[in-house]
Amino acid sequence: MALAFQFLNKLVGVIAEDDVHSNNIMVALLKANGVSVHTAYNGQEAWLTIQELPTPPDFIITDLSMPILNGWELIEKIRADEQYAKVPIVVLSAHTDREAMVQAIAAGADQFLNKPIRPVIFTNDLVKLIQEKNRRS
Repeated sequence: MALAFQFLNKLVGVIAEDDVHSNNIMVALLKANGVSVHTAYNGQEAWLTIQELPTPPDFIITDLSMPILNGWELIEKIRADEQYAKVPIVVLSAHTDREAMVQAIAAGADQFLNKPIRPVIFTNDLVKLIQEKNRRS
């Protein structure tokens, strides 16, 4: 485990991703780095999962295009709830247009990454985001 990735050890994350393959890749990457991962396959399931945790998660990763409750709506719900408003949110999406990124950031996402998942970039960016959020708290 690389030094930067050790930071992830014992953190709790929630993944909202309807694509099973992408979900499995993220789960494998995060679990390999000691993260306790909770998965959901749509935004509504993710919101319920977040609320059922005993404490807010350390981070949330969400896709944008999902059934029932999409990623933009999930982000807005999270940011509107004082208990979860400061949790770092990463969007991982196949949307490559600037408008999707701008809308995600405007909704409250902290970071926007494009699919396909590039493991080292994904993990490094997640570590940097969480460390930066922790410094501000």
